[in-house]
Amino acid sequence: MSDNQNTPAEVETTEHTYPAAFDVNAFMRKQDAAMAQAEQRRAETATEALTRASAAVAAADVRVGLADLAQASAEREVKAAKAEREQARSDYNRAVAEAVRHSLTLKTEETRP
Repeated sequence: MSDNQNTPAEVETTEHTYPAAFDVNAFMRKQDAAMAQAEQRRAETATEALTRASAAVAAADVRVGLADLAQASAEREVKAAKAEREQARSDYNRAVAEAVRHSLTLKTEETRP
């Protein structure tokens, strides 16, 4: 045999030298199975990422709900504090008016003969 010819035990390609008894069908089945497993792992990873993202959205929804409740509660507290302030101002003005009336009454009584 010349150097340019393959021996019967080998088949040469541009990339690899395979045994002549190389079973292409078995090789393709193994490749297909490996690709299917890789795709399964990618799908599982994507599913896990989706689950994590979904949980993050749910947690954010809960935080927004709690913040909304806190805001509503704070708004009620502000409204109640403003009402208390107005009542206190009213009471103060009434007390000042009463003190002025009392003072005027005393001065009026002192100036009467």
